[in-house]
Amino acid sequence: NLKGASGAAREGQAGQDTDEPSEQGNNLPSGYCEIIINDDLVYKTRVKQYTSMPFFEAGTEVFIRDWKETVVRVVVRDSRLREKDPILGIVHLPLQEILTESSEVTRLFSIQEGVGFGRANISVLFKAVDAKLPRNMLGWDTGTVEVLKPIQVTIDPEHQESFALKSHTLIVSTTDSTEKIGSTVGESDNARVTWDVDKIRLPVYSRYSSSLTFDVGYKGGLGPMKGSAAALAIQWLQDIPDDEEVEVKLPLLVSKDVKTLRQNYVNEHAAIGHEYTTIGYLTTTIKIDSGLDPDHEKYAKSQARRHAYETYDHIEGQAIIAERNAHAGDDGVVDKKEKAAIEAAHKKQLLSRQRGIAQFRPYRTAVWMKEGIRRRMPGKKSSGKREREYCYEVGSMSGITDLFASIATVKSEA
Repeated sequence: NLKGASGAAREGQAGQDTDEPSEQGNNLPSGYCEIIINDDLVYKTRVKQYTSMPFFEAGTEVFIRDWKETVVRVVVRDSRLREKDPILGIVHLPLQEILTESSEVTRLFSIQEGVGFGRANISVLFKAVDAKLPRNMLGWDTGTVEVLKPIQVTIDPEHQESFALKSHTLIVSTTDSTEKIGSTVGESDNARVTWDVDKIRLPVYSRYSSSLTFDVGYKGGLGPMKGSAAALAIQWLQDIPDDEEVEVKLPLLVSKDVKTLRQNYVNEHAAIGHEYTTIGYLTTTIKIDSGLDPDHEKYAKSQARRHAYETYDHIEGQAIIAERNAHAGDDGVVDKKEKAAIEAAHKKQLLSRQRGIAQFRPYRTAVWMKEGIRRRMPGKKSSGKREREYCYEVGSMSGITDLFASIATVKSEA
């Protein structure tokens, strides 16, 4: 139901029967559901037109690595013409909490944190797989790579004359994000350079097929050679456990074909097909912060990523920002920057729940048109990254009321 907040005949008003929602009216939603597992959208149903009681004979089965750390979110959205599809409500399902007494749960859950309200009948089935995986393989696909300590590069004595560290800069990147560190940040001599930087946060999707790359590139140069990497160090993120600080010591490599080398896992087998030389080592401390966070917002370009981020923002993101803004006056003064952050957070909450100016359809249509024009403007560069695919519901939609999320998992080592 969409009326809830206002209107003389809104449902939930005193004296009304709330057990039998009316199917009469001109404001009925065209609902569909999305299943988001560990902040990745994995399934989407078809749309049920103009009804407040949609039936979905729909389900999917997803392999997960660690059921105790898995969070399932069922998002109910309203499909609208010439508007962004608003979130009617979200069902938040941490598996460790709902599977405490049985491997299968079927019950009604309240939908919350959206523009509507109601209940959803959902079944979750757990099917165990007898397999033992190392801890670094039990993480989430989406996260943020944090570089926590200074980055130090040490050159072996036999290569110090041919590789002058003072003339180099550093670029830290994943497959989705990049951070450039100027050479003025580092303190160096001919054998060693240290970049004393604050914590670097690099959002990443598809973490198990992504790497963290440190490019040491020439500071000068003209044309296409400007800033080209002279050496690089590669850390594949599949080797790092979630939410643990790990000290890494990576070989610093020089090659004639750096572009090809960066796509490979560097071990004893890589030397067979690729020519490179190890001239030193790079050391630092990194951590993978699992799940989405506000740093992912500007990288959520596709519909799947935007919908996953909006869901995170409704459940966690806005609460984190509100908690941070609550400490704005701890020093006794709220400066302009803090005041602007508080006003921006308040405006964002109103817009996400279609309050304030967002309750008027012409405004929502204008926002939809503006975003469409921006995405189609010439000169916009595509990331070129292949995103994770998700399933659509196919076939008949008449039948049971349950939305099944059949989930398999792995037994991890103690």
